[in-house]
Amino acid sequence: MASAGGRFFGFVTGGALPATVAANWLATAWDQNAGLVVTSPTNAALEKVSLRWIKDIFHLPCKARAGLSLAATAANFSALAAARHTLLARAGWDVEAQGLFGAPPLTVVVGDEVHASAQKALSLVGLGATGCARSGRHTRTDAPRRLSGRR
Repeated sequence: MASAGGRFFGFVTGGALPATVAANWLATAWDQNAGLVVTSPTNAALEKVSLRWIKDIFHLPCKARAGLSLAATAANFSALAAARHTLLARAGWDVEAQGLFGAPPLTVVVGDEVHASAQKALSLVGLGATGCARSGRHTRTDAPRRLSGRR
C-alpha cells in the first residue's frame, strides 16, 4: 500500500467495545436522521453541550460559532472554505459570486508532513492539492511538529 505520508503505516481499525456495538445496533434499529434539530432534538442538545465543552477547553469566547464534523476532510474543507471566503472578502473579492477565476492569489502554508485530508480539502475548495503557486508552499517543522518558517 503506497502513501505520500511518511508516517502512514496502513489502516489500523480499533476494536469495538460492547457499549459501542450496542449503540450502533440501537442507532440502526431506530433508523433516525439526527442531522437536524427537528428530527432529533436530543442530538442537537448533545451537540450544543459538546461544543460548549470544547469552547471551555480551548478558552474560546462563549459567542464563538462551531460545528461538529464527521471526518478530517470535511473538517478541513469547512475551515479552508471559511478562511478562503474571509481572506478574499478582505481583498474585495466575493468568491461566492465571482468564483476563483481572476481572484487574488492565496498562500496556504503547510508542514512537510501535511495530511492527505488537508490536501484533498485544498483541492475541493479550489486552492489545489499540490502546494504549488496558488495553494501554498511547504515549510519545515521542528521536532514537536511546529512550523519553523524555513523551506
